[in-house]
Amino acid sequence: VEAFVAQVTGRTADGRILTTSRVGLDIAGAASVLIGPLPVGTRTEPGPAALIAADSAMIPPSRMSEQWDVVEAVCGQADGIPLALELIGAAVANGAPTETVVADVITAAVSTATVALSDEARRAVDILAVLPGAAGIPFLAEVAGESSVAMGRAIGQATRVGLLTRAALGARGRIALLEPARDVLEPWASSRRPVFDEVRSTVFDLARRTRPSPSSAFDIETSLIVDDEHHIVMWVLEQLPDADRLELVTLLGGLWAACGRSAEGQRWFARVEPIAETATPLAAARYWIARSHASPSFATRVPFVERLRTALDVTLAEGDVREATRAAGELAVGVMWSGHIDEGRALLQRAYDLRDEGNRWGELTIVKINAVADVLAGADPAAAVDRLQKTAHEFLDVGHMGDVMACLYLAAVGARMAGDAERMRAVFDTADTLEPDRFAGYSHAALSYERANLAVAQRDADAGPRLWEALSRLTTHGEHRTAEVCRRDLGRWRLEHGDEGGAADLARAARGLLGRD
Repeated sequence: VEAFVAQVTGRTADGRILTTSRVGLDIAGAASVLIGPLPVGTRTEPGPAALIAADSAMIPPSRMSEQWDVVEAVCGQADGIPLALELIGAAVANGAPTETVVADVITAAVSTATVALSDEARRAVDILAVLPGAAGIPFLAEVAGESSVAMGRAIGQATRVGLLTRAALGARGRIALLEPARDVLEPWASSRRPVFDEVRSTVFDLARRTRPSPSSAFDIETSLIVDDEHHIVMWVLEQLPDADRLELVTLLGGLWAACGRSAEGQRWFARVEPIAETATPLAAARYWIARSHASPSFATRVPFVERLRTALDVTLAEGDVREATRAAGELAVGVMWSGHIDEGRALLQRAYDLRDEGNRWGELTIVKINAVADVLAGADPAAAVDRLQKTAHEFLDVGHMGDVMACLYLAAVGARMAGDAERMRAVFDTADTLEPDRFAGYSHAALSYERANLAVAQRDADAGPRLWEALSRLTTHGEHRTAEVCRRDLGRWRLEHGDEGGAADLARAARGLLGRD
């Protein structure tokens, strides 16, 4: 139909085509008009739904009043939909009782539609029947082992025969089984363990690819797929045995932190910690490295220092050298934030020596942490701030926006510690030229808080809105403690400006901080 409409409208100056369909036409200039249910009317004045039902059930007009109960029953089950009125009415004409005919008609229609599908389309339907809800075409293509183009064609065919709906379409193409089709197919599909195993295998594969090695940057496209299918990943997690659950949480920790699900990630880390305690030394080491990396700030890595020392020894003895690189880097951060700068630098040098040759992302990460060490040590903080800004620009080519924003946030912290407001403003100006994506996470939120702090310190008129903005981002992407400290600052600012509502902010912040610290 789409091809026909495009051809006709392309050859006429003002041609118009009206077509009925359960699927909108994906053509420029097309407009959909939703038709409501047909009215049933009354025994004395039957409406169009009653007329179609009677005709389909082979009830002549002269006997419609006499058999009105049958007509009304057909209409009640068809919800005023013309096609349903015809199908249900025809089944009644063939002797089917009205109370069971809907399920029979739907089952027959789904079975007929399924038989008519290509192998690829049937595969898509099988997968969707197993999943808990809608899924994106890229994810379905991964499970089926098809290209996104081939899966798009398969989805189109299954949609045209009335099995799938695109009502939930988002920017990346989400699709779901129609509920009547799910009612028929789900019990059958749920018994097909191989389909679930393929979904599980795909989730693990995607999780590994989000960070192909422990010392390389995120695979952005794969990360988008995993985050888009968050509900499917959670559903898979709930059904896994302990060892598999520990592995998947370990794989996903960094991604959760990067895309703003840090709090959820930390809950899952805490949930599988007992499993890590009894796991193999290498599995436990991987868990603690991932948990440290997923921590929302450098300060929150400090409690993991001793665990990371063990993890470094284990990965050097049993693991991949790239895992040892990550362990050394994470340990260096925790040690530095504990106040042992020289030991931290030595660990960073060890991470540098272990890294993959040519791994630019790993090199820049080590440069970033060394600059932080300079800030903490008070050794020429201005030069460290400038180096962090330069590293942020270099990360644009090899990392993702989270790395860039992390450098800028740390540069702002360094400028604040040095008392250099001009450098702080230069950092904010740089950030304003960028467009943070969903993987900017905690760093972008923390950078907003640094900007708000400067505005408060300099008594800027926009300090209040800056604090509101920072609190909103920290609540979504940050760690609990930083968010409550920001709420405290907002409460103080509101009280200083005559807004008594600030007292409620202070009380809430106090409760939050006392509950954690």
